[in-house]
Amino acid sequence: MRDAARFSRSVGAKLFLLVLLVLLLSFGVLGFLNVRLHRRHLEAARLGAATRLADVVRRSTSHSMLRNDRLALRHLVETIGKQPGIERLRIVDAKGHVAFSTRTDLPPGTRMLETATPIFNAPSCATAACHAHPASQKTLGMLELNLSLADEDANIRSATWQFIMQSGVAIFVTLLATGMFLWHVGRRLDEANEEITAWTHTLEDRVQHKTAELKRAHEQMIQAEKLTSLGKLAAVVAHEINNPLSGILTYAKLLRKWIDRGDDLQRHVVDMRDSLMLIESESRRCGDIVRSLLTFARVQPLNISDVDINRVALQCTKLVEHKLDLGNIALHLELGEHLPPIRGDAGQLEQLLLALVMNAIEAMPREGNLHIVTTSPDGESIVIRVEDNGVGIPQELLPRLFEPFTTTKEEGKGVGLGLAISRAIVDRHGGRIEVTSQAGRGTAFVITLPCGGQVCSTKDAFSSSTMSPAFAIR
Repeated sequence: MRDAARFSRSVGAKLFLLVLLVLLLSFGVLGFLNVRLHRRHLEAARLGAATRLADVVRRSTSHSMLRNDRLALRHLVETIGKQPGIERLRIVDAKGHVAFSTRTDLPPGTRMLETATPIFNAPSCATAACHAHPASQKTLGMLELNLSLADEDANIRSATWQFIMQSGVAIFVTLLATGMFLWHVGRRLDEANEEITAWTHTLEDRVQHKTAELKRAHEQMIQAEKLTSLGKLAAVVAHEINNPLSGILTYAKLLRKWIDRGDDLQRHVVDMRDSLMLIESESRRCGDIVRSLLTFARVQPLNISDVDINRVALQCTKLVEHKLDLGNIALHLELGEHLPPIRGDAGQLEQLLLALVMNAIEAMPREGNLHIVTTSPDGESIVIRVEDNGVGIPQELLPRLFEPFTTTKEEGKGVGLGLAISRAIVDRHGGRIEVTSQAGRGTAFVITLPCGGQVCSTKDAFSSSTMSPAFAIR
């Protein structure tokens, strides 16, 4: 609000100064042109008056000149020369000699208007008996008249000051009106800013209130999801363990029945051995389920270091060379050169790749091709691609492929936690894993890991994985 008010005042001051500058410039130019035009009009009027006065002098002195009455002519010239505003009046003959002259001292610096009117040889003058001039002489002399422009200058100064005063009043009134307008506008802007600020605060309060409500709703949804996930996990674990436990219970009852009935145990040695082997097998299966579940739930601390992903890929391939040979599977390694290192746990990354490679091998029971490709398309991340041309994955399983206990293997050959653990490892390293598959044509897993990225903590790993935090078993 303060910034808005300060901004409006700054804009108002700049606008006020702009109006002042425009008014001063406009009135200055207008005053200069007006005074200049007024001066020209006064000088033209004074010139017309000087021309008429010279004509009057010439006509007034013509009678005395015809009579050659020099005394009367001098008296007339002196009388006219003493009129106000006449600085000098003189008559010059055709030879340039001054015949008559008058002069009036004026204050220094007074501007003068000098006129020279020729005295032509009139017929009456050419035929006069006193001082006849030949008719061929066109000009008898010159009448020179100097008039003062003091009145005109005073009039111009007076008009200039009047214009300045009128312009000042006009500028003052205009600036006053502009200032009142800007003050009114600024006041309205301040009121608008206050309303906007109040509305903004109200909106912020509403947003905070709605955000708190959404947060509470989100927390409730998370809690409900936790309970749902916990129930789902309990159901899945119960289902997975119930089958081997049912077999164990059945064969245990059978053994106890033989013993309770006092049957000849020698006859049931083979059956008892088979029953005990089944009990052992099913017990081991229960242990594998619980062990895999604990491996998935208990995230061990990471041993962070710079990991060369190509070295990890080569190490994984060495571990499965025997299986590749037995399955008649061709390995195609396309390891990128000069790949940047990854900040992560080399052991868990090896576990991740090994799990994907083993899944690919098991998806090609007779023969096939296994491709392992590592690249760095942007220099800031590593892309690992594990692709096979095996049996593929049904499309209906792809959306929940990384959920616990989801498996495409035959019963008894897997508990369905390998990909869930792999997803958790990728999440802990700040990456992502994607899968594309077509039934009967193969599967491709694509892992993207950041170079030098921040590795997630144990808590973050569960928050970012597909597993809900309710799966964490303590």
